[in-house]
Amino acid sequence: APILKKKKGGTKKKPTEEELRLKEHIRAQVSGRMERERQVFDVCEVLFANPSVTVDTLEAAGTWLMATDYKDVQKQRALQGWCGYPGCSHKLVGQGADAKFRISVAQRRVYSMKGRKYVCSDGCHVASRLFAATIQDYRPFAA
Repeated sequence: APILKKKKGGTKKKPTEEELRLKEHIRAQVSGRMERERQVFDVCEVLFANPSVTVDTLEAAGTWLMATDYKDVQKQRALQGWCGYPGCSHKLVGQGADAKFRISVAQRRVYSMKGRKYVCSDGCHVASRLFAATIQDYRPFAA
């Protein structure tokens, strides 16, 4: 048995002018959001489809990305074997993905590997964190 039953013999109510305007407003907002999401995807694709991008490209991308988008870019680049920082063209080599700590005998220090498994060096880790700090945690959808 259907959950919602249709009325028998009723005529379809014509939408009011206000209902039509509201429907068009909602349609325009959704269309705008979809277009921005497509643009964000294109920006992310540039960052993970190229071994290295320029600083200008990276700065321009920062205006479109959210922090979660940038984390996804880092992961995608690492999966491809590249440094997770888009400004670097080095390959990821034997970073010890399961390692939780790194011991530096020369500096007599123990470093946490959290967040470093996607980058090739300490310099790229610092640069990546600086770039990530400039990115918003949300994407404004104002028209």
